[in-house]
Amino acid sequence: MQMEVETTVGTPGAVEAETLNRPAAVLEAFVRCIESGEVGAAIAFLSESVVEGVGYGKLESIFSSSALDIWSLGGIEGVEMRTLAFSRDHVEMQLTIWYGDHKAENEVVDLVREYGLWKVSLEEVNLITVDPLS
Repeated sequence: MQMEVETTVGTPGAVEAETLNRPAAVLEAFVRCIESGEVGAAIAFLSESVVEGVGYGKLESIFSSSALDIWSLGGIEGVEMRTLAFSRDHVEMQLTIWYGDHKAENEVVDLVREYGLWKVSLEEVNLITVDPLS
């Protein structure tokens, strides 16, 4: 198992094609899209099963609310990802987010490879809570 740690500080930018081949870059772009309120772009980083299971409209509402929550904490100051498990089509990553109010959150997030690109596959992440039954 290869350990990978990436720490970044900054604002979201355009996602380049090669970014979609790096799980850590996909996860950070996803988080930054939520932070900046780029709801459609954030949803594009999700696996098909999440979008189909939860529904696009509900995800829009969840991400819009999450953006407000993030900014109420002072925005995101930094993001760190550590690879916990890696296979050809699945990655489990530890995500740590530092907010402007100096609080930090830790989450474990799964990414899956769909059509050759890494996508976020989640049941619950503090940035968003996905409950397909509600």
